[in-house]
Amino acid sequence: MSDFFLQFDHPLIFICLQIVFDLFAPLSSTPLFFTGFALFGKNIILYHFLANLVSFSLNFWLARLWGKRLVKKFVGQKNLDKIDRLGDRFGLRALIFLRLGQWYLNDFTSYAYGLTNIKFWPYFLVSFFSSLPLFLIWWFFLAPDLDNFLTFVFYWAILFLGFLLLVFLSRRFKSWTKVFF
Repeated sequence: MSDFFLQFDHPLIFICLQIVFDLFAPLSSTPLFFTGFALFGKNIILYHFLANLVSFSLNFWLARLWGKRLVKKFVGQKNLDKIDRLGDRFGLRALIFLRLGQWYLNDFTSYAYGLTNIKFWPYFLVSFFSSLPLFLIWWFFLAPDLDNFLTFVFYWAILFLGFLLLVFLSRRFKSWTKVFF
């Protein structure tokens, strides 16, 4: 199995592979993120961030150009309806919230916002600046301590559990979630 992944031992190939995973919403690129660490070490954080920026843009434009019929095939009607409500009701404010979390909703969010009336550059700038804090946390605070795969998985798990805790608490306090959902 590791021989298979060795053929992707070039950052540009890896970034392209990540983008392909991000184009098809049901596919998770998380296993690719872990594989990337094994291949590239700490640099995977930068490659992942760059791939996300390209994916944000591609998914937005696919939705904008080909419309709901195609996007629905990628993400499903239920997910499309949820993010549509957020986009219509809260616009870029909801996008900030969705990008700050950045777990598993990147592709759904990008497709949904491509179907709204929001222009590309405000969408892209909000996506970029809202994604930046998580990247900076990884790059400046966590990456210097990444010396092995277990540490990498541990940090990822801590961030993921923190995200789940945030979701749990947001659902627990109904008045706050009414603002976003």
